Amino acid sequence: MDRPTCPSHSAARSVSWRSQRPSPRACPSCLAGDATTCESAYEETGFTLDGAWADHVVTSAGLLHQLPAGADLRSAAGIEPGACAAAALARAELQPGQRVAVVGGGTIGMLMVQLSRAAAVDVTVIDPQPAKVDLA
Repeated sequence: MDRPTCPSHSAARSVSWRSQRPSPRACPSCLAGDATTCESAYEETGFTLDGAWADHVVTSAGLLHQLPAGADLRSAAGIEPGACAAAALARAELQPGQRVAVVGGGTIGMLMVQLSRAAAVDVTVIDPQPAKVDLA
């Protein structure tokens, strides 16, 4: 598997990247580290912009995160959805024994289920596909 890299002066490093555009320093929300409330027009590679499956992508270095040497790229692909789920759980400030409904049994929904259960929260999954509810 080809590794996503960022050229440097001495070597290429494996990276993960946030596909949200423009620069992470474009507005006060981004400066505060909260790109989900960015005040700029929504643009994201793979959704509103072409390029998610491109061999090469040009992006701001501020959107890149260096991966540890030897990082497994299949595991690294879970960084962004895992971070979304973890951030949602942190914002909810749920306590052990509380109940939560996760709407949608997709990738982020399933990660929310796992993180919620790890926090001893009672989880109900709502999804139109019974197999996803059973899996959760």
